[in-house]
Amino acid sequence: MKRILLLLTLCTTLFTCSKPESESLAIAGLLEPVEVIRDQYGVNHIFARNEHDLFMAQGFCAARDRLFQFELWRRQATGTVAEILGERELQRDVGTRLFKFRGDLENEFNHYHEMDQK
Repeated sequence: MKRILLLLTLCTTLFTCSKPESESLAIAGLLEPVEVIRDQYGVNHIFARNEHDLFMAQGFCAARDRLFQFELWRRQATGTVAEILGERELQRDVGTRLFKFRGDLENEFNHYHEMDQK
């Protein structure tokens, strides 16, 4: 299974680093045009006129480049890794589910930056 994950990671890396240098996309939710330049190392350089568009573009680029990694992180947080990696991850999933946050989310969110509260 580790070989399959390594192969998937390698293919994803090769695919994202070999994308064309210039492409134009229309993404719903942007307020103004955003320019993203990917350098020869695969690092995205984002130029936006406002904070909202900057973070939208950053999220889009991160998801495009690392969606499989995000899926693994989501599964680690929810205790569902064994569904894709097999029975040997079951103990980890059980442990994760035992430590699940069961508090008041509204109270928890009050400790974050005021811009995050809506």
